[in-house]
Amino acid sequence: MDEKVKRLIDLSIQYRGNILHHCILLEDTITDYLAMYFVDTLERYKDIREVVLDRLTFDNKIATLDELIKRNYPDSYKNKYPKLFSELRYIKDVRNSVAHWPVYSHYKEGAKIPKEFSLINFRNGVGKKVFSKGEFELFQKRTLKCIDVIKKIGKE
Repeated sequence: MDEKVKRLIDLSIQYRGNILHHCILLEDTITDYLAMYFVDTLERYKDIREVVLDRLTFDNKIATLDELIKRNYPDSYKNKYPKLFSELRYIKDVRNSVAHWPVYSHYKEGAKIPKEFSLINFRNGVGKKVFSKGEFELFQKRTLKCIDVIKKIGKE
């Protein structure tokens, strides 16, 4: 394997691991919010996390959180945090792409190898998504901001 392609793949592993790490932190924050919403004792907290919430997908947790905040904090939902759920869905979509799409590494011999890696998707045709350092850093900031917002809502 060409050394430049290997560096590209190594970079994708580093970025992907970090993105998945941030998504795990976010999903755990959502799970914690949901558990605390529905129970008031430590024993029941453990039960709902282990028996119910850990069986839900990330998307199901986002949808549940969306509905609870819409019902219980309608003013905050509309005015204070109007972009929270579009951000959460964006983060989920990025997480799914880095978890499931392979790195494009089929460069012809002698071809110029980019410094940033691309993910390739074969669903309904071929699609490529370039992942730059700037996009990676912005993703981290967006994820951490969502975590902070959910924690703030939990204190309301």
